[in-house]
Amino acid sequence: MVSVGNIGTFGIGIILLVLGVILKSRLIEWLLDLSGWVLIIVGGILVIVSLIQFFSGNKSSGSNY
Repeated sequence: MVSVGNIGTFGIGIILLVLGVILKSRLIEWLLDLSGWVLIIVGGILVIVSLIQFFSGNKSSGSNY
């Protein structure tokens, strides 16, 4: 019979091996570059939308006065 501890150690070894290969590949660097560009684009869109709302003078909340 194979003990559960040996199977767990084998599974952890496989996971660490796969994670090491992924980290050595350019996949993580590519994903970080992509997420950086997405953040830049979304930030730019939010700045443009907020400037348009600021200069248009439209208030989203009503006033009682």
